[in-house]
Amino acid sequence: MIEVSYRKVKTNGALPVSLPDMKTHLGVTHSYHDDMIAAIQQAAVERYERETNLVIVNSDWDMYFYKSTGYTSPIKVFKSPIEEDTIKVERQVSGTYTDITDDCTIRDTFSPATVEIDDPDTESLMLKISFTAGPDADNPINPLAIQAIKLATKHWYNNRSEVEPVRSFHEVPNTFNSIVQITRIFQF
Repeated sequence: MIEVSYRKVKTNGALPVSLPDMKTHLGVTHSYHDDMIAAIQQAAVERYERETNLVIVNSDWDMYFYKSTGYTSPIKVFKSPIEEDTIKVERQVSGTYTDITDDCTIRDTFSPATVEIDDPDTESLMLKISFTAGPDADNPINPLAIQAIKLATKHWYNNRSEVEPVRSFHEVPNTFNSIVQITRIFQF
């Protein structure tokens, strides 16, 4: 049995669309909803990152990996792009994490990065893999990601009311979900 979970520890970068640019996109000229617009954009970014495994705001992450006996394949880290020199691998033994980064081989920090433990234990294994992921000069944000964030933010902002007249909601063709489908990194 294998279990994997991710936790965003800290966001290091700014949102991909500045507040003035997002307000222009939304057609908002006042500042009453600035905090709400920023929060909605943050939610859109988190949804995009969760659904595509592409990190678009530079952030520190922890990946927790647990396997029962007999797993010897490389461990795939499905968040990208990862800054290679930031990866730290720790093994949990008796409730305490011990750094084993020097005992690992790390390959390909994009689509997905892989971590191979040079001397894998055949017993159960619990790891914490810490890393920083996000865009940089070599891996800029995909313009489609920016468009998806703008579309989701606009949709959620325009439909922010708690009570709406009864109407049918359907996804507009070729919007957020369509962009997610073509930019997603699939997990195997």
